Amino acid sequence: MSQAEVQAESERAQLKLPLRRATQPAKHPGRQELPAHLPRIEKIIPCRPESAAADSQCGKDKDLIGYETSEQLDVEPAKHFVLVTKREKRACRQCEEQGDETAALPARIIPKSLVSDRLIIDTVVN
Repeated sequence: MSQAEVQAESERAQLKLPLRRATQPAKHPGRQELPAHLPRIEKIIPCRPESAAADSQCGKDKDLIGYETSEQLDVEPAKHFVLVTKREKRACRQCEEQGDETAALPARIIPKSLVSDRLIIDTVVN
């Protein structure tokens, strides 16, 4: 910069920018409520025994006055069960020479597997 440019810059009026007022921090909107139709399972966590013992000033036992409550959406792991498939077997009592007839097995991902197709799909997806 030349001396003339420095002089011109120093004489130039300062820009008048609008001052921002100090704004109050936005209030936290709070947590969103979890759906009311979902079942609730309560887990109560007791205070330590020394916290529930007699008060150090008056000597009386401390009473339970309430709870601090929080909610989290949780999931119960898959429930495993044995699926019993019974296929009908039919025969004519009069015509024993014709033998019996059994309902066909449905198609399976892994034939003769000990696990169901649903369990295989759940395992692959997860």
